[in-house]
Amino acid sequence: MLYARGTFQLNSTTYTDADRGNFTLKEYPVIDTHVVVVTDNSDASAWISARGLTTISQSDAQALIDAKVAHAQSQYDARSTESKLIDWGGKPRPQGLTLP
Repeated sequence: MLYARGTFQLNSTTYTDADRGNFTLKEYPVIDTHVVVVTDNSDASAWISARGLTTISQSDAQALIDAKVAHAQSQYDARSTESKLIDWGGKPRPQGLTLP
């Protein structure tokens, strides 16, 4: 897998049907950027480059995800039970995520 970060809008013009046929993509919006995980091939590398994204290591990508989860957990933990029901819609405390 390739890991990249940057700011972009994921939609049908930035990830086309042709792209879908050439590589898989999973997007993880983070606090001030996006992390994307794509199939490791030349088409995916070209896609990353064309969008001005920065290739990063898996551990750096995981650290960004971990920071987002920790931020969300601290926001959740700071809320009252009533606020968790109203503002969070009764959703459970955010859980960690391990990137592939």
